[in-house]
Amino acid sequence: MKKVILILLIIFIMVPSLSFGTSQTDDKKSKQTKILMINSYPLSERDILIRKGFSETLKDFNIDFSAFSLEYRQLAKLFSIYKSSNWTTYKKNIVEARKELANKITAFNPDIIVVSDDEAAVMVAPIVSKQNLPMFFVGVNEDIKNSLWFGMFDSSKIAGVIETYPIAATIKIYKRILPIKKVSLLSGGGYSSHLITKQFEAELKKQDVTVDKVYNLSKWSDWKKAVEEINNSSDLVWILVPHQVYDDDGNELGLSTMTNWIKKHLKIPASGISDVIAKMGPIISLTPATYSVGKQSAEQVARYLMGYKMSDIGVVEHDYHDIILNTDIARDLNINIPEDIVMLVNSTHTTNEIIDKVDTK
Repeated sequence: MKKVILILLIIFIMVPSLSFGTSQTDDKKSKQTKILMINSYPLSERDILIRKGFSETLKDFNIDFSAFSLEYRQLAKLFSIYKSSNWTTYKKNIVEARKELANKITAFNPDIIVVSDDEAAVMVAPIVSKQNLPMFFVGVNEDIKNSLWFGMFDSSKIAGVIETYPIAATIKIYKRILPIKKVSLLSGGGYSSHLITKQFEAELKKQDVTVDKVYNLSKWSDWKKAVEEINNSSDLVWILVPHQVYDDDGNELGLSTMTNWIKKHLKIPASGISDVIAKMGPIISLTPATYSVGKQSAEQVARYLMGYKMSDIGVVEHDYHDIILNTDIARDLNINIPEDIVMLVNSTHTTNEIIDKVDTK
């Protein structure tokens, strides 16, 4: 009888603790992971596609996903006509902007931060590092080891996807079409423009081409002069970031105005780095596949949620590029596009796949 009573007493003590353990496990399974994405620019097609690729890839995970963009007007002086001295000149604006960002982040109380593009990364990183949150970055162009923000983190707290442009593959394609020896770079005067221009300069030096002229211009009148110079000196021009370009009254030009003028006055072949820029005059553009960039970032987050260490996930280049061909402009410039190159268009490939498919002999 004593044994029976003792067994019943043990069961009475253990059952609540077993139930509590099960409850804890169920709570852990049902708890949502809060992910906050912060974009650099006011919402555009690019941001929408990145967010879509990101959220759809994580649809089978129990997440609470939210996103917002930087208050870009507040930061225009810092980023739009960029010089390194801006960080000192506009320090007060930066401090105020970071306070507002910190309040927004605190209000959402995320478990994970994702920053999209260079401006968001450099503005948000000091906040995230203080809050000891894991941060994933996506779509940045900077050599992050030399960035203003990378050194704030140890490898256990940061991972991300660097946006790159298949410059070697594009040159190989263009050399199938016409001789390419001298290349110019034309871009706006903003923060991202300077970072992307540096990336292109470094990569082009690895190719058998000369970097002829490099322009980071914030005035539309200077863009017009640059196009005239490029027409007379270069075999190819890369139009990088046609944003943050202003008229004489200080108003930013719309892409349609710039596109109409460039199409009429650019007399040599061009390339671009996005589907928007491809409409401005480039014949062939190999551009980051934006949805895939968001998807690849989400795959990194998924690995983290499954228990991988951030240091094992690491920093990688994005995988896929879209190939855009403008046959109307090729015809206007009397340039014939080989059939095998035409067959690559409207498809998505890795850089190595593109190089393998293009016969460069």
